[in-house]
Formats: sequence, structure tokens, C-alpha cells
Amino acid sequence: MNYIQGNSNISHTYHIYLDSDSGKKSGNVFQFPISPTIEVQFPQRGNLYLKEFSGINNLYNVNTNNQTNSITVGATTHTTGIGGIPEIPPGNYSTLQELLDRVNTTFTGIVTFTIVPGTIKVQAEHVSNSDFTLSGPLFEKMLRFTVNEQVTSPHQSKGEVDIHRATHNVYMSVAEVANNTRDVGTASGKGNRIAKIPVSTQFGAYVVYQAVEPVQKSPVENSLLNQLNIQLFDDDGNVYEPDRFTITLALEIMVPVQTDYKNQISAMPGSYSTSKLHPIIAPAIRRFC
Repeated sequence: MNYIQGNSNISHTYHIYLDSDSGKKSGNVFQFPISPTIEVQFPQRGNLYLKEFSGINNLYNVNTNNQTNSITVGATTHTTGIGGIPEIPPGNYSTLQELLDRVNTTFTGIVTFTIVPGTIKVQAEHVSNSDFTLSGPLFEKMLRFTVNEQVTSPHQSKGEVDIHRATHNVYMSVAEVANNTRDVGTASGKGNRIAKIPVSTQFGAYVVYQAVEPVQKSPVENSLLNQLNIQLFDDDGNVYEPDRFTITLALEIMVPVQTDYKNQISAMPGSYSTSKLHPIIAPAIRRFC
């Protein structure tokens, strides 16, 4: 019997309900045992996709990955957390002004940051109009300043500022899913991504997702699923760890259509060949009398 690739039927659909309270946490990965084991063996294929998700929005736009920054004036470098300069506290800063107030408190007497009137750009001005150098991920990515290069005071950000740039979406990765081209260019090189969950709620509210057609399906092939290893992260690849979350996954088992195409072809009238070689067309013969 022969299988025609790409022509398959759904034989089973498994709905997998997961609650973080029933999982085990190992580092940044949530491990969920699956019982009974789901088998996906050739010629079967599995397509896994996210149906539902719910978890609290506790994403910080300032976190341990971007809170360390510095300003250099002349030969002196002022770095957060060193020499009396406080760290910028991690948290969710709801407005640009709220964030700038904290940054100004941190770098009091060195550089003052203000919103450019009529825009959502930021201006940095040294208290004595000296040249200065900004360094660090908050200055570079969030406030969009030129970094690691001396600039003249005052200095404006290169474009509009979005302080929530890293918290617009939550991504879900499942280690048991085969890598594919959707992984290219994902935040911090996170692979095995199966879903992008938009965050449209305020900090402290619930992030809720319900799949709407067409859904993104990811391949699961040649495996015995007895555990799922799931990771959640934000747009910058920082780990998202809500206190509790629930997930509904759907796993479709695809069985290829069986077609006895050789017998069908041989039953046709006339001369046909099942050879994979291309037919050779004889050249035209010119006849002369």
C-alpha cells in the first residue's frame, strides 16, 4: 500500500488540560506528566496547537536584565548599584513620566531626562552641558538613545519611546515540538515556539487567550508523549512566571490517506509506466521520397 504525502485525515484529537499547580518546575521550565502516554509513530503525524491560556499579567518592563545602566562624563563613570548610585528598582512602570522620575532620582545631579514636548521622545541634558556617554539596555532599547558613544548635551532619543516594548506578547515553547522555520529570529533564540499570546490587559489583570482560526500548528513526530516541558517568555526572551496559569492544548493525530495508485494506473487503457524516470521523447524523423 502506498501513501500520498500531504493528504491526511485526522484520526484522533486529544485535548490536554494543564494547571501549573499540578506541574513541576525545573529552572525556567514547567514539566507536566502526560498519562496515559500518547504515541505518534510513522506514518502518523501529530499537530499540536494552543487552544486556551490564562495567567496573571505580572510582566515587568524594568527587570534584572535591563536595570544596570551607566553614564560617563569625562573620566568618571556613574553606574547603577555602584558608588552610591542606586539600582533602578525592577517593576512595571505604567507611564513614561513615571519611569523618567525614577531615572532622574537615580542620576540626580548628573543628567536630567525629560519628555520632548508634543512627542513621546526623551531628551537627556547634562547639568553643566558637558558631553556624556550613555550605556546600558534601558538607555539603548527602551529610551532609544545612542549608547557607548560620546554625545553632546542635550541629546534626544532616536525615535519614539515605548516603555512596554518587551511586554506586548507572551510566547509559549514546548520542547517536544519539532523546531521549524517559525523559530527563526525569535527573542533570545527561543526555539520550539508554538504560540504568540497578545497581552492586552493592564499589569495585575489576567492574560487570556482563546484560539481563533486559523491556528498555528506545530509538528510532533515519532515520539511517545509522556511529559510536556513548557516555557513562557516575553518579547525580549525574559522568563514569564505567573503565580498560576492554565493551558489547554490540542494534539491532532494525522493518518495519511492510503492509495493503491499503482493498480489504478495499470488498470487504465493504453500504455502507462510507473517508472520514476522521465519519458524520453524521440526526435522527429524527416522522410524523403
